[in-house]
Amino acid sequence: MSFYKKATCFVLALCMAALIVSPASAAPRLALSATKWDMGEIYQWTNPSTTIYISNTGDRDLEITNVLASCGCTAVFLSEKVIKPGDKGTLRIDFASYNFSGKVNKIVRLSTNDPAAETTDITVAGNISEDKAGMGSISPAEVDLGVVAPYETRYIDAEIKNSGNVDLNILGIEMPDGFFLDSSVPNLAKARGGIPVRFGYRPPRDKGPIEGEIKVKTSGREGNLLTIKLAGYIGESARGADTLVVTPTGFVAGPGGWTLTLSIKNDGASPVTLDGVDSSLDLSGQELGDSELRPGDTGTVKLMLDPKGLRTGTRGYIYLRVGLPVEVVAPAGE
Repeated sequence: MSFYKKATCFVLALCMAALIVSPASAAPRLALSATKWDMGEIYQWTNPSTTIYISNTGDRDLEITNVLASCGCTAVFLSEKVIKPGDKGTLRIDFASYNFSGKVNKIVRLSTNDPAAETTDITVAGNISEDKAGMGSISPAEVDLGVVAPYETRYIDAEIKNSGNVDLNILGIEMPDGFFLDSSVPNLAKARGGIPVRFGYRPPRDKGPIEGEIKVKTSGREGNLLTIKLAGYIGESARGADTLVVTPTGFVAGPGGWTLTLSIKNDGASPVTLDGVDSSLDLSGQELGDSELRPGDTGTVKLMLDPKGLRTGTRGYIYLRVGLPVEVVAPAGE
């Protein structure tokens, strides 16, 4: 073989090797945990939900430029619009079944910057059966009565709703001590209707937290139990001192922050006295600053919470005992 031929072969071999080892163009790569959500058999008036995981298996940022559902009955919630290489995001899909019956097929379409998957469809399918039952709910679901004096009566206006397609029977109502029904006794909520209910409350004791739930038993599907969660505090008086400015008026306590500090200013024209502090929360201690505040004076109150008596979501009240001056002026001539 001549030198010319040998050299030509060598050059060709180098070119072929370069073609083999050259890396592919960098790009994002879309990967979904599922491309179909089969809801199976569901009832009208239910709202099933699912979560699809979105992964980027490429080596460039994956950009989700649009998420579009084919029907207003399908709601989509995207956690991230940009997903880094190797990371994951989520797509939650909620389906509202109340306007449908029989088989349904809907589409959720993702648009991305993945050159191999510029648009990707997720199918939503299921079979919706007519729900021949009452579906009960009550509003409000939570009521905070605030500070209630022993001599006061407070009222709660509520509504029992039936979103089902047959009448909902009201089987009974349970209430904590002090609560009473201040309206006619409800016995039936018509299909797709509602009935107003009024509850009253008179404190059954002198002082302490208001806790518990109002429970309404119904004949709804799966034996609906409707509840109103209650909160509040019974104090010596429900009215505050108009001359006091208290800052802040709310706290969030947690690890590293079990001490609550109140700043109190006497913004009135007469002196007031801080006589003490009570709380519906468990306290390990308290500190009062100057107990007598002249007009314009400020003071502080520190409360040390006992974390043993607390749990996540605990709600309580601070109750200040304040002495106000009362001036009695005798009529002229006496």
